[in-house]
Amino acid sequence: MKSMKRNTYTFTVKIGDWSAVIETHSDHSLYELAKAILSAAKFENDHAFGFYEPDYFKPGLRGRVDRSGFEQYTLFADMDEGDAEAHDPGVQGTPVGEVFEVGVPYVFLFDYGDDWRFDLVCTNIAMGTKLRKKTAILSTTGEPPEQYPDYEE
Repeated sequence: MKSMKRNTYTFTVKIGDWSAVIETHSDHSLYELAKAILSAAKFENDHAFGFYEPDYFKPGLRGRVDRSGFEQYTLFADMDEGDAEAHDPGVQGTPVGEVFEVGVPYVFLFDYGDDWRFDLVCTNIAMGTKLRKKTAILSTTGEPPEQYPDYEE
């Protein structure tokens, strides 16, 4: 039996002083990549999320700029709650290989209330590699932020 070959994508994801290296293949969905990011950061997968071009956000501001012309892929679209004006194919059916190029940055936004913004960049695409069954966390550096810090009242 001949083994299937796919392109393997390597990503670096960062937030604050914490970073991780994640590897997946071109056919895995953005949803699978999101689960790996959250697992590496030790976050619970309990909120909506999306992948956005960095220019989607105004520098230094919490608000969003006009959405037209910016790529976005959100869990909201998969729940039929996406922005009707925005091109948003969702995350569950969108393969990693259709979105990322080496060196092109994205923002992984998790929890639209707490606004966790992870910087994400594809650092390598290895062509024709063996199929990896699951997305893998290759390494982490630093302490991830605490998803639910214990604030004193």
